[in-house]
Amino acid sequence: MFLAPALALSNADIGLVVLMYAAVGSFSQPIFGLFADRFRVHWLSGGSLLWLAVCFSVALVIQDRLAVVPLVLGALGSGAFHSAGTERATSRGENLMLGEAVTAASIFSLFGQAALAIGPVWGGTAAGFRN
Repeated sequence: MFLAPALALSNADIGLVVLMYAAVGSFSQPIFGLFADRFRVHWLSGGSLLWLAVCFSVALVIQDRLAVVPLVLGALGSGAFHSAGTERATSRGENLMLGEAVTAASIFSLFGQAALAIGPVWGGTAAGFRN
C-alpha cells in the first residue's frame, strides 16, 4: 500500500485496514443486493463507483491516520457495486444467454477475482517505476 509511509502505518495496521475494508464490503453486499432486488435501481453501479472515487480521494487529501475512515467507508461502494453487478449479470444472462443466469454471474465473479489478483501486481510494478 503506497499510502503506508505517508500515514505511518505498520504492516499490522495495513492488515487491519484490509480486514475492515473486506468486512464492510462483504457484510454490506447482501443489504445492497436486497435493495437492488426490491427497487431495481439502475444507478446503483454508477453511484457506487462515484462513492468509491470520492472516499479514496478524501483519503488521499487527508494523509493522516484519519484517512483510514474514508478508506473503510469506501467499502460500502464496493458492496453496492458487486450487488448491482451481480443483479445486472444475472439479468443479462437470462435475456442474452438464453437463461444462463448463473453462468453470467460466474463470469462476472471470475473477472472480478482476476482483477483482484492482477491489480496488486500492476500497482507494485507502477510503484517500482516511480522509485
